Amino acid sequence: MNKRIAAFAIACMLIMSACIDVDNPIDDEVVSATPEMISNISTIQDLSQVDYDIKKETVMRFTPDYLHESQKDKLKDIIVIDARWVEDENGAAPIIDAYLQYRGFLQKDPYSVIRVGDIYTIEYYTDNDRRISCFIVCLDTGLDKEGYYFCVTYSWDDLQNIGEIEYKNNQSGDALYENLFNTEGVQVANISYAYFQGIPFSFISKHETADEISYDVLNRNQKFWLYENAVVFNEEEKAIGFNSDIYNKHDERPIPEEFFLAFIYDEKDRLKFIHEEFLGEHGEAGLEFDVLSLEYHENGFLKSVEYNFYPSFYFELPQNHRNRGTWDCSGIINYDEQGRMIYRDYYITHGRHYCVYLYKEESKRPWAYIEFCSNSYSGENNYGYGNDTTLYLFQDK
Repeated sequence: MNKRIAAFAIACMLIMSACIDVDNPIDDEVVSATPEMISNISTIQDLSQVDYDIKKETVMRFTPDYLHESQKDKLKDIIVIDARWVEDENGAAPIIDAYLQYRGFLQKDPYSVIRVGDIYTIEYYTDNDRRISCFIVCLDTGLDKEGYYFCVTYSWDDLQNIGEIEYKNNQSGDALYENLFNTEGVQVANISYAYFQGIPFSFISKHETADEISYDVLNRNQKFWLYENAVVFNEEEKAIGFNSDIYNKHDERPIPEEFFLAFIYDEKDRLKFIHEEFLGEHGEAGLEFDVLSLEYHENGFLKSVEYNFYPSFYFELPQNHRNRGTWDCSGIINYDEQGRMIYRDYYITHGRHYCVYLYKEESKRPWAYIEFCSNSYSGENNYGYGNDTTLYLFQDK
């Protein structure tokens, strides 16, 4: 699919991240990142030697506002191209080359190439002197034969300091809790986690927030917010269901009694399906369908999840049931062989959103998260530009 990017592929993945300037944090304002944008960490071979003390990371965000007059000259910093239009008959990629040349990267080798199976390949460029960075993402969406290229260039001066996350992991590298502080050092959210045998998702045992952004930066390696107090257990204390709505991560209230989310396990006692069951008016069995369907790698780690949540208008739901819309009502998630979420795409009313997650070595915490919208602000010459894009960077302190 992509001869040009394949030529850059490397056997060993180099990992990099953006280093954050927190010496002068300004809440809700754009602040600059320090010149040192790249850092590497070593693979941890012996978990018994890990320091499980409290750790901290700084959060930066890039999300251009094209409606603002000062941003209109940057509309073409983000473009999307159908992969069928990228390569010519000689295997060259003139559109990508022109994009890189205009931004001063054409004569540079990418700092890193990140390849994740057949799902995506990312070239990462950075220029410390000019304080800019660029991602070229070749994405096989699985929805067509070729896929798309997303190109994103951003100035370090346009990175917004969101605040700081304080967290602690268990010996398996899974989070025990996370606390979010704003740039003034005020705690605005906290979350604690629990884990159950046979279920590859974390459960939220405690969650308090006064900041909407916490839903983006906390629990970021999971799509679903499953609340522990909504888990239903049988007499053997095995989780058999969920009495809340996993569609809405903001809401942990119990769902009405006529609805129930049943956990279905496979022959290896691993969660295989989550069924949503609608009981009839008098308690008899009613409509049932898969909300989540899970597949596993041969090594036992989670491989993929497909989910479907039917919008409210599909059924005559009671007034106290959730008001479901079509945004993110269906999607697919891919995981690497360590069970880490690496890719997600989901339905939106005007197209789809595509999300990629990047990790350092064995860490279970993404150091970068990029989300693209398929819908372009405008377009010309076989490419669209000005697509809504959000980039989060997380830097260990």
